[in-house]
Amino acid sequence: EQDAFVIGVLGRLHWWKQPEVALEAFEAVSEPHWRLAVLGDGERFEALGRKAVSDPRVKLYGFRPDARELYRAFDRVLVASTNREAFNMVALEAALAGVPVVSTPSPGPSEVLAGAASFADGFDAQALASSLRAEPVLADSAALAQRFGVPALAARLDELLGELTRGA
Repeated sequence: EQDAFVIGVLGRLHWWKQPEVALEAFEAVSEPHWRLAVLGDGERFEALGRKAVSDPRVKLYGFRPDARELYRAFDRVLVASTNREAFNMVALEAALAGVPVVSTPSPGPSEVLAGAASFADGFDAQALASSLRAEPVLADSAALAQRFGVPALAARLDELLGELTRGA
């Protein structure tokens, strides 16, 4: 739909990613022109599908090998992970693509996207819904690329390998 506001949930659908909480947050916002697109597969896919079946605004696409190319189709990317989330590549990729990220305060996204995403006050659906309603925080994708881009990571790896060989 041309006038739809699309929230994306991407990645593996496992319990610590809390896809059901993402769905609950989306439903709590209750905006008729909003859509939720879930791209990914995993142990929570079928349960999520059963919960979402009654809401025509929600579409589960399953695993998409081209998911990384689809970020710009979203108005927001929603990350509902528990506090066990160590990094969250989806959040970083979305921010690098210029898509606002709304996340729980899990350690991975909080560390990687500090100041470059909207963080909920908690891990529950209501906290995420409040953050979805708020004005988005846009990431400085150039600064993120400097920190996490291939050249930066290669330089850090080279430095680490140099330290290891000097210490051997």
